[in-house]
Amino acid sequence: MAQNFIQRGDIGLEITITSAVVTGVAVLYGTKLGVPLRSETDLTQKVAHGFSGVWSCDKTTAEAWTVGAPLYWNNTTKKLTTNAAAGANVLVAWAADIVAAGDATGPAKLIE
Repeated sequence: MAQNFIQRGDIGLEITITSAVVTGVAVLYGTKLGVPLRSETDLTQKVAHGFSGVWSCDKTTAEAWTVGAPLYWNNTTKKLTTNAAAGANVLVAWAADIVAAGDATGPAKLIE
């Protein structure tokens, strides 16, 4: 293995948190959505996150999803949305299944 390898970056990527995190609740880091694998409030700590795969994430309840629909992160509501909002929201995933408008969560395939 190359000497400059640090760790795999798909599941379990450890990063220093910039705000308190709750296990399973998605967080935006730049243009990437990560899902913390444990809760932490100490900002000096590193927390493993998932940055790939399909995760059940909070969504805008007024929207239905179709498979493959692009999903954007609304950093104000801290939820996924199908609304690009003229570039204000960040493209982070696509819908991995059909989801009804009234559902609070949906399966999202994170974009790596």
